[in-house]
Amino acid sequence: MFNSKRNKSNNMHPSQDPALKSLLTRLGPDIANSFNTEQLMALSRVVGMRGGRIHTIDLRTTMQVPFLPWSFYWVFLVGKNRRQLSAKERAIAVGMLLLCVTCFLMICMGLALVVLYILKSWFGINLLDNYSLGLWDWLQASLYSLMPVREFFVGS
Repeated sequence: MFNSKRNKSNNMHPSQDPALKSLLTRLGPDIANSFNTEQLMALSRVVGMRGGRIHTIDLRTTMQVPFLPWSFYWVFLVGKNRRQLSAKERAIAVGMLLLCVTCFLMICMGLALVVLYILKSWFGINLLDNYSLGLWDWLQASLYSLMPVREFFVGS
């Protein structure tokens, strides 16, 4: 259960582990001195496992704010979630998925309508007399000014 090769090869007492040292100093001297060697070895194993996680995206940086004596840090981690979700977390995840899918579909439908409107205008189809959004005129003027081959975009 415990990887004794690691400690035997280093001949290091578990309390020499930096992560465990940090934990023990935060616990206070009375509690830290109450652990026996076996308990310290178990704590060292558990605390050491925490730092070994690898994330797909792991961005950590510190930012100094001008004219303030403090600096702030931010962490952005992305990786596979290996823990079980609670019922509330699963409900939130389903809701977020539905929201993302709905937003994606609405954006796709909006772009499709814009493309259809531009095609309608390109073919010269007017659904309402004397009314236009001006999208085709704007697009035609923009492309006319940018493209070296202007004859293609000039309507007949």
